[in-house]
Amino acid sequence: MSVTIKAEKRTNLTRGELQKLRNTGRVPAIVYGKGKESASLQLEENEVRKVLSHLTGLVELNINGKNHHVIVRDVQRDPLKSSIIHVDFQEVQLNQPIDAEVPVVLVGEAEAVGVKAGGILQQPVREMMVRGLPNELPEEITVDIRSFEVGDTLLLADISLPKGLELLTDPQTVVASIVPPQAEEPAEEVTAEAGEPKKEE
Repeated sequence: MSVTIKAEKRTNLTRGELQKLRNTGRVPAIVYGKGKESASLQLEENEVRKVLSHLTGLVELNINGKNHHVIVRDVQRDPLKSSIIHVDFQEVQLNQPIDAEVPVVLVGEAEAVGVKAGGILQQPVREMMVRGLPNELPEEITVDIRSFEVGDTLLLADISLPKGLELLTDPQTVVASIVPPQAEEPAEEVTAEAGEPKKEE
């Protein structure tokens, strides 16, 4: 199911005018697509927040009353305030596959056999690049790791993809593993010289 948000076309603004726009609770954005001219947009920040959990999913973007099928390509934030300062949308055709990054979410970490045995879960990769039709792209792909033991490794090749999706990332990429706990290093011995008393005169 896609989410619908509203936007309005805007003229190109100066940096100062863009800041005034943000100060009123609106966010500048751009929409582009293959063979189409890009368009500058503005939308309410609460509308933007509707799509933050749909970064790989299909979005219905209503521009001045007309709906467009888009996906979110980029969300820029202010590094100090964490507020949203710009959004990039890509218009797509429902019958044409696109490439997109999909998050890989591990579930059952606390119940994992290896974690209970003292192992440490490491997840160096959190996304995979896939190709598929826009309305078939999942918001995330979950993997249950409760049966994982110390020494087990999860590769992208081990993950079952939904029908219609093609994996583009190297299938031998390590997504996660449970490694043995690191042994504590023995405390360094204090040398006799460090505590040597002063000689009496």
